[in-house]
Amino acid sequence: MGQYTDWVSSGQPEMKVGARLSVCAVVTSLASARNFTDLGPCGRAGRWGETVEEKLFFLKTIKTAGSTTRFAFMRFARGERMATLRANAPGGRLFALDGSNQRWLPRDKMRAVPGGSRPRPPGSAPYDIAADHSTLDLARLREALPGARWVTVSRPVLSRVKSAMKMFHNEATPHAYFKDSCARASSAGLCQGRPRRLPLQDTLHIWNSIAWQMGIKLPRIDLGDTERMAAVLALVNVTPVVKRIEGIGAETFSLTMLTERYDESLVLLRSLLCWRWLDVLTPDPPLSPIQQSGAARLAAKGKRAAAVRADPLNGTLDRTILELNPVDMAIHEAAVRRFAAHVDAYGGAEVLARDVRFFRSFRMAVAVTCLQCRAPTGSQPPAPAYGAVPCAALRETCDELQYQGLPAVSNHRGSAAAIRQAIEARRHNEAEAEHAIVYLLDGCEEHMATVRVCSRHKTCCTTGDLCTRGMAEVPTQLNF
Repeated sequence: MGQYTDWVSSGQPEMKVGARLSVCAVVTSLASARNFTDLGPCGRAGRWGETVEEKLFFLKTIKTAGSTTRFAFMRFARGERMATLRANAPGGRLFALDGSNQRWLPRDKMRAVPGGSRPRPPGSAPYDIAADHSTLDLARLREALPGARWVTVSRPVLSRVKSAMKMFHNEATPHAYFKDSCARASSAGLCQGRPRRLPLQDTLHIWNSIAWQMGIKLPRIDLGDTERMAAVLALVNVTPVVKRIEGIGAETFSLTMLTERYDESLVLLRSLLCWRWLDVLTPDPPLSPIQQSGAARLAAKGKRAAAVRADPLNGTLDRTILELNPVDMAIHEAAVRRFAAHVDAYGGAEVLARDVRFFRSFRMAVAVTCLQCRAPTGSQPPAPAYGAVPCAALRETCDELQYQGLPAVSNHRGSAAAIRQAIEARRHNEAEAEHAIVYLLDGCEEHMATVRVCSRHKTCCTTGDLCTRGMAEVPTQLNF
């Protein structure tokens, strides 16, 4: 069920698949006779990013699960002590907050996050990874992260735009956002009403915002003249960015993840970078708290979200949103096509679905193990089989999975030798922990139990699949 089958059940240490595979290949496990695909190319030492020559660029986009995805990249960066490129700006954002241009901030505003980053040869690029909100400033990207593998995330336009309206306009519904600029429908079925030229920041956040981050020049939106705006936007040349998404030519995205197929995206990310399953974990209950809703945040400030109303113009708002976001529509359609090609290369939809099932059980197993490792000394473990997983080897992972916003780099400092030792220790620990968990899960296709797992914070309960070797049944509820 993925990379683990190359070494599980045999009791052998992890095999560095990437050391011998530089192109897409399928490796068959002798132990369990299941296939997996490394879509690579892998890194020189196995996982891409383990050496200073192997750079990563995650283009974090607006309202696409970008923060959740960034978490996985930051966990990897912490473990490998990567020099993380950030700007001296809110959220480490690499461009101007007002959306006035798509260039990165001046070099004197950039910094590698301190914290004992790994040693590097003289003359090598100063950074290893960037994963904050950014733009595709190609000249600066080549300079800061030469040869980087690029990853981003896309989301269906309608849901992304509505989420952004809520995020950046006090939980506004489309009705509340448009106000009286959608008093009636035009002959083309688009909103018409009072002229309203939107600020530049709304292009950054709402209108073709992914295209804007990818460097496409866009006009400011006027909601009072939607038909003209739609005609102007339809003429925008999106071909260069579509080619980057589809992997055509040089300097392209290795993967554009899809929020509507997020777990599948994580499995493909693991495969493309030759990472471990542990590397693509993200913060979820029961280990981390549920993110507070926007409505709850407003209530804490004494404000109330706009009431949700039906569209009296029979879908005019939705049609207008789509017609005014044609560039992001083209990008998402390209991302869906490229995703399908990745699925085919992986072995097809059934193979990917099988590995997604495994990944979900693996994620639940990590949660159970972490909670059990934190249980008071002497307490009876509700899932005894997981006592076989060495808690010390999983400690850093368990600690990090508690956070929604992970600090960019660990606080380890010391000599170059000490930093190398810390990196090797973490690699060894996580390989050992992953080996142990995968061993317990091997064979889960034959038996899946749905369990509810609750931590001491009962609001963080979660339900998922879990099973272990040699257990006929798994308890339906696990409380820690």
